Amino acid sequence: MITKKTKTEEEEMLLASMEIEFDLVLGVYKDLLKQCRALAISMGYQADHVIGKIMPKTRTDREDTRRLLDWFHAEKSAALKHTLKLAAERERECSRNKLLESLGLTPEQMELLGIQED
Repeated sequence: MITKKTKTEEEEMLLASMEIEFDLVLGVYKDLLKQCRALAISMGYQADHVIGKIMPKTRTDREDTRRLLDWFHAEKSAALKHTLKLAAERERECSRNKLLESLGLTPEQMELLGIQED
């Protein structure tokens, strides 16, 4: 015997299905944002810039996955150079600070040498 679902039961099933699908989409969206931020850090870029490139506003751009590959391949060389430059600057600053600390200069001596305390 086949039972016919009432309109309310059907609506409840549809709403439950929508809730499940929305929860899945929301989870993927949050993961995508997290990965965009991680990519931005690895490239030395601002997160909003990368998010804007990965998730553009126009329908055509959103559906053009080739655009993402083209953007990434065009940017990765410059991003690598930028990231390596920042790392070298941080390393140099760290070495400089270690050297200054090992010298044990007084604030007056540092001022005389034109060195500002960090």
